[in-house]
Order: sequence, then C-alpha cells, then structure tokens
Amino acid sequence: MEALAIASRRESGLQPPWTVLVLLLLLVAAYGLELWVGRGDAGALASLLDRWGLVPRELRRPGAPLSVWWTPLTSMFLHGSALHLASNAVFLWWFGVEVEARIGGLRFAGLYLASGLVAAACHVLSAPDAFAPALGASGAVAGVVGAWLLLWRDGGWGGSGWAVLALWGVLQVAAGLFGATGVAWWAHVGGLATGLLLLPRLRPDPT
Repeated sequence: MEALAIASRRESGLQPPWTVLVLLLLLVAAYGLELWVGRGDAGALASLLDRWGLVPRELRRPGAPLSVWWTPLTSMFLHGSALHLASNAVFLWWFGVEVEARIGGLRFAGLYLASGLVAAACHVLSAPDAFAPALGASGAVAGVVGAWLLLWRDGGWGGSGWAVLALWGVLQVAAGLFGATGVAWWAHVGGLATGLLLLPRLRPDPT
C-alpha cells in the first residue's frame, strides 16, 4: 500500500506502539482461552460467552449478579470466530499504530476503552431485550478508525485510506455473516462516533 499522507510511526522513529501491542496480546490470549475452554465441550464455551459476553437482557434483569456489569468491558476481548478476531486485530494494528503515534499510549488506551464502552451502551440501547451475547473489539476498533479518519483528513485525504476503510468494512460484514456471535451494528456506529469526538480532545496541542 502507498504511504498515508500522515507521517507513520515507522518513518518518524518513534517508540514501538506498546499499547496496541498489549491490546493485541490480550485479544489473542482471550481467544486462546476460549479455544481451551471449548476443547471438546461446546457447552463450556457457550457458558463462558454467556457469562462474559454482553447480554443486554441480563443487564436489565432485577437481581442480576455484579459480574454482569463487567461484561461491557470483558465482551470487548472475546470473539465469536477466528475471522472476527483476525479482522479486528489487523485493523487495530493498521489504524492504531498511527493514532497511538499522535496521541500517546495512555490516551490511546483511554480512547480505545471509551469507544468500546460507548459501543456497548449503544448496543444495549438499540437491542435491550437481546439475549445473544455480543462479542468483540469491533466497537473499540471503530473508535480508533474514527480517530484515524480525523488524522487522515488533516493530512489531506491522501494515500490508500479509502481502500483500507473499505476492506475493514467488508471484513466486518463477513465476520457477521460467517460466524461472529451477536454482531451489533449500532455498537460500531457508537464506537466510530466516539473516536471522532474524542480525538480532538486527546490530541496534544501542536508546539
């Protein structure tokens, strides 16, 4: 792919994208846990996803256990299929490296988590009676995409951005059609909007 208009971390000599790398490690580790729990026992995997995936109806149930309120966070690290994980991981890397380079690791972590939590809230509001667990980092990654879009705009809309964005969208749809559990499209919209709104507030002032 041709270089983006905005300067890349690789070209600017900045430190490695540690936050992106840690998030990728956590995503892969969580999926490895799913495979381990589900080896030869689909019921055990289903129980894991039901407990730690985001189930809107459970959040509204009187007397729900305290652990339910952790699921907007824990669901961000679980995935319904290898394709779902791979698409999120690839684009977290592609978009995240650029965004982390511009706002720093801690701010990037905040943007990522905030986007994921807002995405979860959007899913709960749009499907309050849903009982299938919503899984995946797509909402958080969408927030990273939103932040990247603003950086790309500031760089003059050059490079291969449209092709990369189109590929991201196609893979999200494919993940929904071929195996991802509880795909929540409004969550993606909420995550994208969060990234667009937060990036101007997180980006350091130019010196």
